[in-house]
Amino acid sequence: MKTKLFMLGLVFALLLAACSFPGGNSANSAAMVQTAAASTVSAQLTESALLQPTATFTPLPTETPAATETPSVTNTPFATLPPSGGTGGTGGVNPACDAMAFVTDVTVPDGTDFAPGATFTKTWRIRNSGTCSWSTSYSVVFSSGAAMNGPATQPFTATIAPNSTMDISVNLTAPSTPGTHTGYWMLRNASGQTFGSFYVIIDVTGSGGSGSGTGETFVSTQFGQVTAGSGTSGSPHAGASGGVGVQAFASFDISSIPAGSTITQVTVDFTKYDTVTNPFATMGCLRAIPGNYFPLDAGDYNATVSGHDIEWCSASALSSASVSEAVKTRLQAAVNASANTLEYRIAFSGAPTGDALVRFLNNGLKLIVTYTKP
Repeated sequence: MKTKLFMLGLVFALLLAACSFPGGNSANSAAMVQTAAASTVSAQLTESALLQPTATFTPLPTETPAATETPSVTNTPFATLPPSGGTGGTGGVNPACDAMAFVTDVTVPDGTDFAPGATFTKTWRIRNSGTCSWSTSYSVVFSSGAAMNGPATQPFTATIAPNSTMDISVNLTAPSTPGTHTGYWMLRNASGQTFGSFYVIIDVTGSGGSGSGTGETFVSTQFGQVTAGSGTSGSPHAGASGGVGVQAFASFDISSIPAGSTITQVTVDFTKYDTVTNPFATMGCLRAIPGNYFPLDAGDYNATVSGHDIEWCSASALSSASVSEAVKTRLQAAVNASANTLEYRIAFSGAPTGDALVRFLNNGLKLIVTYTKP
């Protein structure tokens, strides 16, 4: 404001001066006044312009790219959980929990002679080979064969911890009929499920002579195994090792059976064994095929497993001795031909897979034969 008043005063002074100049031309004076006024106005405009803020350059907005379409979220279902449960054996028995191993006959070895009606006490020593203790809720029970007036069930009188042994005794009576008699026994857990297997074998002596009955237990006198594409060894294993087939062989010396004898019963007892994994689950049934094999060589391995006399399709079946009509017929033919041995090749019906074996233990292959002499 002070600047504007100063400039107006300056113009007014110039006008007065112009009027006061001697001899001054009024036209020129007027022109001078106009020029001064114009300059003043120009100066004011310039000053005003300088006082105005300079406009800031604003760049054009950058084009925003179109938004990329986000795919819709796929609904992923929850993973399905496997059903719970544990490993089960025959009748629901867990073989890791309830398992038994036979140790020895404490009394009455196999084939002990008794008179008809004689009483005796049979004692077995067994071991708890499972992971669960056997409580007094467990018991020994008669399974099959000749009961010999033994108890149907007899409870344990103490708790047996895993890996501990116990002696089981039962009071029995020899049958009145001469010949070989076999009774089979098992254990029963607190849930009423049976497991394990053991037996008593006795010979009831008659008057002798023609027609009298007798019996014998034949333990394999020769045994071994042959591996496919390889060789032989002395352990009777059957199954697979590293995916390669393994077959077991057993020979029974039957020369003690008199020529002309009549075979009345054969019980096959291959119950002393253990396993590597579960060969029955991967390779099917274990079969015994008759033939002439000993002495063993690599050529005795044969992928063909038909023509068998015996078949076991589970560990529980193999764990129980059983009467076999097919073996009885085979043995009768051997006796009629005056043969001295009965031989079997033992192999699985399916293709060899992984590491899965049945391993027969010492004295684990038996034939219990009852016959009448001529």
